Amino acid sequence: IQQSGGAAPFSAISEVFGNIVSSLNGQQENDKSEENARNYTRSLCTKIWKRIESSDAIGPDTDGNQVLIEIFPLLRPLLDGSLVDIKSKSLKRMESISILDDGGKNGEPSMNAVKESTRELLTLIASSLERPLILFLDDLQWADGPSMELLLFLLANDAQLKNLMFICAYRSNEVGVDHPFANIMTKVTESKGQFVAKVDLFSLSQDAITQFIA
Repeated sequence: IQQSGGAAPFSAISEVFGNIVSSLNGQQENDKSEENARNYTRSLCTKIWKRIESSDAIGPDTDGNQVLIEIFPLLRPLLDGSLVDIKSKSLKRMESISILDDGGKNGEPSMNAVKESTRELLTLIASSLERPLILFLDDLQWADGPSMELLLFLLANDAQLKNLMFICAYRSNEVGVDHPFANIMTKVTESKGQFVAKVDLFSLSQDAITQFIA
C-alpha cells in the first residue's frame, strides 16, 4: 500500500492506535493515578488480550495479527500480550497467500486485509469497555489516502462496530467539495445520517483571546 507524497500511509489511524496503547500502558502525563484506576487498566488489558488471543482473525500467529503489526507497529504490545506481561511465543512472519491475494504487492498487506483486521481489533476493544470507545481524529484535511479509505470503511459500511464513537475534526476552509473527506462525510451521512452530528467551531473573537491569555 503506497502513497505518493504527503503523510505516510495510515498515519492518521496509527496516531489513534498509538494513543490507545499508551493509555492501556499507563504512559500518560499523570502517572500518579489512584490504585483502583491502575487495577482497572490492568483488568481491561487482560480482558482485551483474552479476546484477541481467542480471535480467529487477529489472534497470535494469524495473518490478521501480522497485518496489524506491519501496518501499525505501535500495536505490537497489545497484539503479542506484552501489555499483560504474557511471554507469548514470538510471532513468526507469515508468507500466507491470504494476506496478498487482493492486490498486495512486494509483500505488502492488501487494503482488504487491513480493513478486516482493523475492524476486528476495534470490535474487540470496544466490546471490552463498559462505556463507548471514543476515537478522536484531528486535522483530517491533511490525512493520507489509505487512512481516508479505511475511515470510510469503518464509518459508512460497517454495521458490526458497536459501542464506538468517532470524532473527526477538520478545517472546513481547507475541505472543498472535491476533498476526500468531503466524500466521506457525504457517504456516511447518506448511510448513517441518524448517527451523525456536525458541530461548527468558529474562531475565537479578539476579546475572547485577550480574556483567555490575560
